[in-house]
Amino acid sequence: MYSIGNMVLFGTRMTPDLYPSILLSRPALNKAFRDHTEQQRIAAQQEAALQHAHAHSSGFFITQDSSFGNLILPVLPQLDPPLPAE
Repeated sequence: MYSIGNMVLFGTRMTPDLYPSILLSRPALNKAFRDHTEQQRIAAQQEAALQHAHAHSSGFFITQDSSFGNLILPVLPQLDPPLPAE
């Protein structure tokens, strides 16, 4: 019996199936961690952009997904039409 990394040799046949959960779970965990980290980074950037918009504009903005990929949308107030003069 010989070992190469996580694989064990019995004669001439390699049997990586002795540790399948260890071999297969690590790439998935690494990808999940990277995805989670990327989502946190994006959320922080989006929050910073919204705060910047509020601080440097007299308008009001909301966060909402749009068809064009815009996250921050301006809110336009609905103004009543002027009353007719008598």
